[in-house]
Amino acid sequence: AAEELRLLGVDTFIRIGTCGGMQLSVLGGDLIVPTAAVRFEGTSNQYAPPDYPAAANFEVTAALVQAASAAGRRVHTGVVHCKDSFYGQHAPEKSPVSGLLTERWDAYKRLGVLASEMESAALFTVCAALGARAGCVLTCIWNQERAEAGLDDPVCEDTAPAVRCAVEAIGRLIGEK
Repeated sequence: AAEELRLLGVDTFIRIGTCGGMQLSVLGGDLIVPTAAVRFEGTSNQYAPPDYPAAANFEVTAALVQAASAAGRRVHTGVVHCKDSFYGQHAPEKSPVSGLLTERWDAYKRLGVLASEMESAALFTVCAALGARAGCVLTCIWNQERAEAGLDDPVCEDTAPAVRCAVEAIGRLIGEK
């Protein structure tokens, strides 16, 4: 879809989605604006070498952070984990590569990765290859790390604040042109 939209002249992409927290400071209902994504998925390898980072565009990211902050939302910025398998995260023991999945997950947590989701790395990399800008705003639904630590783990499935954040950010970006 990004390639076809780019052919039509779209130059800025914002993903609005959901994620699960990985750091104890991330709560359900918080917004996360990724600055980059771990490329633990396959699509981006069709667009860039594996050592090329999946990074969000600075201007788009700044507009999203400003919009979230102006709305009074708790917002986190930093790296997110992007993967292909939801169940590889939530039931790694069922996978023949469970050791790899668990080892990587633990490493990413130690590196401060904020949350896990499934699309940003591909979007960031595809847009870089196509010469387009990309950003992302995510609603944290829950945080399995908080639950496993015995901490309060609020669940939030309301993505409306992320949608409003993206709309406000688009307005800010248009105003800059």
